[in-house]
Amino acid sequence: EPTPPLDGIRRRGQVRLFTGMPVFADGRVIAVVRLSRTGVDVVEALWLYRAELALALLLCVGLTLSVAYALSRAISRPVEALMEDAAAITRGEPRRTFRARGFVPAELFALSESLDALTRQLTERAEYVAAFAAQAGHELKTPLTSIRGAVELLAESDADMTPDERARFLR
Repeated sequence: EPTPPLDGIRRRGQVRLFTGMPVFADGRVIAVVRLSRTGVDVVEALWLYRAELALALLLCVGLTLSVAYALSRAISRPVEALMEDAAAITRGEPRRTFRARGFVPAELFALSESLDALTRQLTERAEYVAAFAAQAGHELKTPLTSIRGAVELLAESDADMTPDERARFLR
């Protein structure tokens, strides 16, 4: 088959399709009708299907944005909850548990577990220090109370005391 002329419609595509159909008369082949056709070139095919392509592109963009939003919310919601729990503890509210709820990535779940364990340990240590300080304060108050009482007696009754009594209170 010779190459089609430069201005011919068959020259657009690189692939040509040929077909032949026999023409019968009285049971004999009297002729063959031969057809050839080139495929539609890429630019023309894109132009012909521009509405479908635009719709597909819009659907892809919409789906991409939806998935991106869902994934960003899956990460940001637990982080916001952790921040709120931390802020509540900072304000002095009762201890909350740092538990990531719902559909969260494994890393955020592990972070919430670690923060919860850290908060629990710090709370226990703070309670221990407070109990120790209260007990130490009580242990220090007893001798201080005795000293204070002796000084008050010396201040009020110094003139009425004998030297031996005064020496005993000063010791």
